[in-house]
Amino acid sequence: MSTKLLLHTEQTLDNAARAALNHQLQAELGGETHLEPSSKPHLLFASHDPARATSQQLLAVLQKQGLSARFVDL
Repeated sequence: MSTKLLLHTEQTLDNAARAALNHQLQAELGGETHLEPSSKPHLLFASHDPARATSQQLLAVLQKQGLSARFVDL
């Protein structure tokens, strides 16, 4: 089962950058991990399988790729 988290980013990602980042996330954390845009350019929805990767691992991959992001509580 996939969990969806909201991320606040300092950068905005265009479609190509988000696709490249999704590829990296899937390679490191598994195929169910991906980012989706929201209606706000600085917010992203991140989906992942908590049985395969923690939210902190997801955040670490994003930071390793140069993205400044943090989770937003809903």
